Amino acid sequence: MINSFFIVLSLHNISNYNILDLKNELFKYGVKSMVIKAKYIKILFSNYFTFITSSCMFIFINNMTQFLNIIKILKNLTYYFSFNKCFSNITNSVLLLNQYYIYEYYIIFHYIIFKLINNIILIILIYITLFINLLKNSINEPQRLNV
Repeated sequence: MINSFFIVLSLHNISNYNILDLKNELFKYGVKSMVIKAKYIKILFSNYFTFITSSCMFIFINNMTQFLNIIKILKNLTYYFSFNKCFSNITNSVLLLNQYYIYEYYIIFHYIIFKLINNIILIILIYITLFINLLKNSINEPQRLNV
């Protein structure tokens, strides 16, 4: 499976009813998830996931909008997530959503500025190449004086 994000949620303090409710909510978003017992985690990942002592749920998410919707569902639960092959520290939804709301406009503003600067540089490069071609053509063709 190729997914942009995955969330590792420890099921230590979550009741079976809440797990079922969470899986139903994930199904509404079309997100894949699986529950793995702790002994299988130790077999599969050896020493890399020693911080997980009970069963956990892996949630596989395809894009950023789904990720934001899923962390809104998780509310105050603590979890780990991975994006772009980098694993996060333990976090919760409130912290992530606060950071997202703070930096959302900066990210959009940065994107707009980057696109403007990129377009300006592209236009300048086109003019420079046209000027160089004009200079080459003027040097190659000798100019005649009409008397």
